[in-house]
Amino acid sequence: MVFSFEQFQHVRPCLYHLTARGNLPRISATRSLVCAASLLSAVGESQVIRQKRRGMHPVAINGTTVCIRDQDPLYRGKMALERGWSFEDFIELLNHHVFFWVGWDHEPVGAGLRHFNRYRHERPVVLRVRFADLVDANADVVPLFCKYNSGSPRCSYGSPSPRGSRTFVSAQDALFSPSKVVEVVFPGSVTLPDGTEQADGYGGPWQPL
Repeated sequence: MVFSFEQFQHVRPCLYHLTARGNLPRISATRSLVCAASLLSAVGESQVIRQKRRGMHPVAINGTTVCIRDQDPLYRGKMALERGWSFEDFIELLNHHVFFWVGWDHEPVGAGLRHFNRYRHERPVVLRVRFADLVDANADVVPLFCKYNSGSPRCSYGSPSPRGSRTFVSAQDALFSPSKVVEVVFPGSVTLPDGTEQADGYGGPWQPL
């Protein structure tokens, strides 16, 4: 089902991103989010781009430690990989994107809530931005859409979850409606618009980034 950005933002107006608290000063200073692959390449750890990260992975960039989120929920046995795809291929695909949970003003969809609860003990920071604002601030980057938690596959009625070249698709190539979208991802990096907010949790209070 092809949909427009206008149709999508009417259904899911807000996007949310979870990050380690220690990453916030760099994010605030650069007004951007950068994919894991770019961060790893910048510190000479390109080999890690195709390896599953077990636990938080810290890297030092310009004297600042950036913590890259773990991939602990990513289980090979719960995925039905597309023909010709390896587990390492899919890890690399994930690492080349910046991820957001979709939602409304008050909270993200269920997968986003569960993601926050998984890392609540780390006291992470949540960023909230309106989809329309993020698209406007990144006119040269095409947002892609995913109808499940791409990094945490689950078996459904005994069948593994499909993964491959169509895990992330453009709005013009989507075979699902806006209400089915769970994640919005951007390849490479994104610029965060002025309206981006931060909070300790989805309940706020929200403050400007």
